[in-house]
Amino acid sequence: MTRNPSLRRACLGLLLLLPLMLRAQPPGYQGRLQVYSLRLASFPAWGRTSPPAAPFHLDLRPEFQMEQVLGRQYAFVSTASFSRTPFPYDFEGRRGQVRLWGGSAGLGLRSYTFRRRGNLAPLGLYQQIDLYYTVLGLTDLNRHLFPDHRRRLGRRQDLVMALSVGTQRVWQDRWSLQAGFQTAWVWGGVPITDSEVEAYLWTETTARLRAYWGFNVFVSMGLLGPRP
Repeated sequence: MTRNPSLRRACLGLLLLLPLMLRAQPPGYQGRLQVYSLRLASFPAWGRTSPPAAPFHLDLRPEFQMEQVLGRQYAFVSTASFSRTPFPYDFEGRRGQVRLWGGSAGLGLRSYTFRRRGNLAPLGLYQQIDLYYTVLGLTDLNRHLFPDHRRRLGRRQDLVMALSVGTQRVWQDRWSLQAGFQTAWVWGGVPITDSEVEAYLWTETTARLRAYWGFNVFVSMGLLGPRP
C-alpha cells in the first residue's frame, strides 16, 4: 500500500481544527442571534406617592428591546422605553399635580448562568444589569406651583441602574415569551438652585422617579431574528 502524505496532513489538520470548528458553531436558538421584543413593566402605585395621586394608580412602562446573543451564556440588550406618571405637590398651600413624561434609552448585559450546564442563550432563566439614560418633561396640570402659573416646568435628565431576573421561552420556533421582575435605583443627584420651590420640585421628582422605577414586574412577547 502506498502512503499519501498529503491526505495524512489533511486529516491531521482537520483533527486539529475540529475543536475550533465546534466552538465556532453559532449560539442562539437554531442559530438565531437576535430577539426583538415588546415589554410592559408595571406595578401598582399604592403608597408610592404621598399624598396619593389617585385612589388607585397603576404605573406602566412600555419598552422595546433588542437582544443580541454573544455566546452560549451571554447576550447584549438595548432598550427604548416610554414613561408617564403623575405625582401631587403641596408647597406653601399651593396644591396640584405634576405629570412626568418622556423616554429612556438603556444598554444591558444579560447572563444565562443560573445553570452551569445546558445553557443556551436566549432560552431559560437569566439575570440582567442595565444602565438607562432618561429624559423627562415636567408639566404642571394645575399651574399652581409657581407664582407665574407656568405649565411647562422644564426637563429632567437622570441615570438609572437596574437589575432584572426573568425567564424566556420560545413558542412555535418563532415567538419569544418573557416574564420576570426588575428593581432599579435612580441616581437623583443634588439640585443646583437657590429657589426653594425649584429645590422642592427636584426632591419630589426624585422621590417619584425612585418609586416609579423601584420595583416592577414585566411580561414580554417578541420575535426571533432570521436564521443565518
